[in-house]
Amino acid sequence: MNLHAVILAGGRGERFWPLSRRERPKQLLALFGDRSLLRLTVDRLEGWIPPERRWVVAPAYLMREIREQTTLAAERCVEESVTRNTAAAIGAAALLIEAVDPAGLMLVLPSDHWMPDARAFREDVERAARVARERGGLHLFGIPPSRPETGFGYIEEGPALAGHDGVHEVVRFHEKPDRGQALAYAARPDMLWNSGIFLWAPGAILEAIKDALPSTADPVERLRRSLAREGPSIGPDSRRALAGFFEDAPSTSIDHAVLERHGERYVTRARFRWSDLGSWLSWGEQRSADSAGNRVQGAVLARDAADCVLYSADGGLLALLGARDLVVVRLNDVTLVCPRERAQDLKSLLRDAESRGDLEKYL
Repeated sequence: MNLHAVILAGGRGERFWPLSRRERPKQLLALFGDRSLLRLTVDRLEGWIPPERRWVVAPAYLMREIREQTTLAAERCVEESVTRNTAAAIGAAALLIEAVDPAGLMLVLPSDHWMPDARAFREDVERAARVARERGGLHLFGIPPSRPETGFGYIEEGPALAGHDGVHEVVRFHEKPDRGQALAYAARPDMLWNSGIFLWAPGAILEAIKDALPSTADPVERLRRSLAREGPSIGPDSRRALAGFFEDAPSTSIDHAVLERHGERYVTRARFRWSDLGSWLSWGEQRSADSAGNRVQGAVLARDAADCVLYSADGGLLALLGARDLVVVRLNDVTLVCPRERAQDLKSLLRDAESRGDLEKYL
């Protein structure tokens, strides 16, 4: 069973604003070195999953930049005519993979995560793939918590699978907790962060989507028939059917709509280093702190400042005096200042900006 990689590249990365913008979201930014997070995701597949088995799903307006960064073939770039969240993106990719390799497996990867240890990641994927080949089912990757995190959903482990080290049945999913619940979850050995990385056979996830979302049954079958007629290359009829699939699909996440309801779910306890880079704080965690606990990039002058995340770009200077526990991001057209504890709340600030017509150019 060949392994295909499906990279989901449609997110906006709103909690990385003002660096992340609509036309250049977080996955297209080089936050570490000179390669974007998307490019790092593709490079992680080198020597393992060949180019003809790599796919990317993203909105049409981002696809030109994505193709330039990844050199993926046009027939492996799945354009979302309408952005419909992860259930539709994964369903479309599953149909395309099923058409060219019905016996394959698909590994679903976010395009904006940080996983510096490619070898450990591959080993964990191969562990999960062995279970998928033997038993079928839907497979997730869980991260052992390193802190009481309120920004992630959690997976509760069940019994271990005999003969498969580190792979467990899934008891249930838990929504993003409040602070008290997060403290309790972090103390439990059976609770894992939901990484948003998945593995399954295309047919298995398509059946699960149709069962959980009956309204998708007709769009799935229309696209399936079109692909069967035109063969492995996506011809004009299939492109129309693909556009129709996205237009008709509900906007919902694969986790909430499908995985939480499915009966045969497994989780592999990750051994690889991982961060979802969900906010400026998680970006700061990947950088070394100075003697005062500040995480810094760019031209920064700080005095009597401690435990801050400081990012300065575009050749200017960010100066800080007598401050603690702040996130400060300085660009040429926007400066963000917020308490560290509010870094996860940037989306609410962006909603305020979107309600004002005079701020559109900053989004």
